[in-house]
Amino acid sequence: MMRASSFGVVLLTLLLIPTATHACTCDWSRTGLKMKDSFSKARAVFLGEVTKVVPGEERDPIYGGMFLYVAFRVERFWKGVKGESIEVLAMVPAACGGPTYEVGRSYLVYAYGKELETGGCTRSRRREDAGEDFAFLGKGKVPKPKKG
Repeated sequence: MMRASSFGVVLLTLLLIPTATHACTCDWSRTGLKMKDSFSKARAVFLGEVTKVVPGEERDPIYGGMFLYVAFRVERFWKGVKGESIEVLAMVPAACGGPTYEVGRSYLVYAYGKELETGGCTRSRRREDAGEDFAFLGKGKVPKPKKG
């Protein structure tokens, strides 16, 4: 009987000890999740089908997620795209509910910065979840095929 109560005390103590966790920390008012702000702050906004996903070497120091290089075949774009294909750096698992990229699926991507990064604190999402964004963005442009 003594062992059971000692075990209970130890278990209760472990449950009450605070541990470091990193929950979603996006401040939507500052990160620009609103469509107008997201669009103006993004370096590139496009709809594309994933053609390749390559795991990166780095891990995010805060969330522990791995960075992936994601290649897309661009279907439509609204800004920042120069051709029929583009690569972005995405964190997976995406903090704050960003998409998990799968080859063959299409995504609306808002990419930021010099390296075209995206993650959970952006409006990037699967095509089927982007209706509100498409209504705001309009038709977009189709990329011009390479001359060759």
